[in-house]
Amino acid sequence: MPIVLDGGSLRGWFLFKFGAIDFIDINQDRQYNKLISDLISWFGTTPKNKTEEEAEVEEKTEEKTKEKTEEKAEEKAAAEEEAPTPKHSYKLGDYYDDGNKQGVVFEVSADGQHGKIIYLKESPRLKWTADIVEQNKLIKTSDRYKGAHNTAMIKGIANWREKYPLFAWCADLGDEWYIPAIEELRVFTLNNKVCEAINNTLEKNGGDKISPLGTFVFYWSSTEKMANCSWMVNLELAGTGGNLKSYRNYARAIAIF
Repeated sequence: MPIVLDGGSLRGWFLFKFGAIDFIDINQDRQYNKLISDLISWFGTTPKNKTEEEAEVEEKTEEKTKEKTEEKAEEKAAAEEEAPTPKHSYKLGDYYDDGNKQGVVFEVSADGQHGKIIYLKESPRLKWTADIVEQNKLIKTSDRYKGAHNTAMIKGIANWREKYPLFAWCADLGDEWYIPAIEELRVFTLNNKVCEAINNTLEKNGGDKISPLGTFVFYWSSTEKMANCSWMVNLELAGTGGNLKSYRNYARAIAIF
């Protein structure tokens, strides 16, 4: 059985010499053993049979496959950990509870992620201001759309809790609640569709329903109309108007989410 290296003869390739022969007879123990000995000298290891080599290749392949699988699992776990938790999408009339404040959605963005809620309970009948001086004083809470701004201005007045019982009631609900501006108030008191959606949820969750149109009920806003009166919603007339700050009316608190 001839052995050929790189298509050439064996002469000069091995450490041993057998004259001018160009082949090794593996049936001759002396030649065969000498060949094996020289190969061991070159490669520095004992030649492996085919079965051992195949086993080693399979073992290495399995190790690489396992490593890739583990890497992919780690990458997937990392991606899932980094991925933001999907936010709840809200719609008109939904009950809202973020663990800090609870209410009913009356206004919501197109994606359902942001909006405004109404507090479950309404206030007792309270004066807009109980202070005689403040009842005839223009304090410039004139914003028609931003009740949070108006409420913040009231809280900047010295001894505001004693002077403004309506706003003190709202503040006791939590820092995020405020008395709505007149345009915010109109959204859920003068719109039958919105009012109905809110009332259904209020009733299911033990809240105070918004009085229906046509009833003799006034709701305060935080918007000042002039020195001695502020804007309110008149449900009996289904409209808005001014009421003296010394009058007692109901109110609803709202918050942004």
